[in-house]
Amino acid sequence: MTKNEIADYELFAMSGEKMIHDELDVGIINGMLSINGPYRNAMMVKGLFAPPFVSSDFCLEVRLFGENVRSAKHKWYPSEIQRSGEINGVKVESNLVLAGGKRAFIMEVNLTNTSGKKLNIPLQIGVNGTLDYNRVWNFFRQYSSTVVKSEKHANGLLLHNNHGSIVVDTTIPGLSYCPYSKILEGNIAIAAKGKASFFITAAIGYNDHTSMDATLSKWTELGYSSLSSATAEKDAAELIASPVDSIEEGRKHFAARVNDLLNKMPKFHSSSEPLNKWYYRSLVHLLLNQWNDVPEFFLNPYFSTGRLNGGCCCSYLWDFGANWKIWGLYHPEAAKNHIKAFLNIDLKNHFAFLPMDNSPFGPWYYINQEKIIFCIYYYVLHTGDVKFLREKFNGRTIIEHVIEQALICDDLDKEAVLVDYGTGNHHLELLQEYRYDNVMPDMNLRRASYYRATDILIKLAKHKSKINFVKRAKAICKLVSDELYDPQAKWFQWRDADGHLTNRYTIQMFKTFGFPQ
Repeated sequence: MTKNEIADYELFAMSGEKMIHDELDVGIINGMLSINGPYRNAMMVKGLFAPPFVSSDFCLEVRLFGENVRSAKHKWYPSEIQRSGEINGVKVESNLVLAGGKRAFIMEVNLTNTSGKKLNIPLQIGVNGTLDYNRVWNFFRQYSSTVVKSEKHANGLLLHNNHGSIVVDTTIPGLSYCPYSKILEGNIAIAAKGKASFFITAAIGYNDHTSMDATLSKWTELGYSSLSSATAEKDAAELIASPVDSIEEGRKHFAARVNDLLNKMPKFHSSSEPLNKWYYRSLVHLLLNQWNDVPEFFLNPYFSTGRLNGGCCCSYLWDFGANWKIWGLYHPEAAKNHIKAFLNIDLKNHFAFLPMDNSPFGPWYYINQEKIIFCIYYYVLHTGDVKFLREKFNGRTIIEHVIEQALICDDLDKEAVLVDYGTGNHHLELLQEYRYDNVMPDMNLRRASYYRATDILIKLAKHKSKINFVKRAKAICKLVSDELYDPQAKWFQWRDADGHLTNRYTIQMFKTFGFPQ
């Protein structure tokens, strides 16, 4: 890589000494695959999460002298984990890198004989796991359960069933295979004070028996070549044929994504180095939660609430909307596509959509209307794309969708109403015994905020509306002040279903202030 590419690749790196994550939560990602590289083991890989393919219990472990090699140091990158350890006079260093644009990884292992004698190191590679083709990727970590058939394949293994294949290949010649224990065995000779290296690749994907999904017709529409029926074998073969170049390409692939992010987002400088790091660390989520080049997904790119190790692959409006000031700067086209996807799922009844087909998921969450309106507001504000408001979608213009969302739960026969949001108790910091439901001051004041945003969008779109949203916003604020403010406590109260008023010091109140003046 060039100096600039190296700088981009290193920007989000983190040494193990500074990480507080549990080992099972540490994952790496590219645009198509997420895996776990346990940092206590220098040569282990767990889990393959490559929608629609999942092998949640996949485990590849390399043993030397019949033992796992404990990792003494590790370094995390979003798409790579570097680990090192030592066993019986042999220094072990591994680089686990996700391939660029493939559902595959490659692991480089470098061995150094620190002893004064030649060593003939017994080596074992154990590979296990089930495999499924999962069409539903929602809020929860996905699991596989379908047994695979395992057989010797080139210098590695082929695990397959009617859902797909996992292909493992190596640069280690002469490996024997024990089908009962599913272990590859061999030896590596290293001269005294000498070095040796080997590579292991694994890819997951289609085979001739995979039941093709209807969404695959989108391959051609998205500009992809026709679907190969053996994508796993093809990807693994390409990587192992030139492993050093494959690792370089994997790193360049991620560095290019970082460079693209930095070119679009504001630069930040301060005299405080920790503050500088905090800002750039916050940007990594735009890479960790982004799926690229997944032809089975109906959006490309697709932004999910989570991604690492198969968790929370749906797109949840509360989280997507939390970044409403970012999308228009970073990825305007993706912002528009996600806005339409949310408008398509009936936001009066659902709060998320699934990646394969935009099907709705979850119940209504009363923050939905604020989130979608401000996603649209800030997209238009930051891009200047006023035409988007007049664009037709599902038989109505976007501005008409905005007005519809703004008026959910309102009663136009009255000057203003305090909305009763029911008993979902959705504010996470107040779960369990601390109820915060029904008529909430923060949620009602946030209505006033998005009414004002709606008014601005109406004017920008030159749309005629019979509703005076600014007047209604002011009336809501007065109603909250008159009925829900406690002057003695100098704080707001919430009203339960029986009409009882209670102070609740929630941070949510602070989200109601400041927009727009």
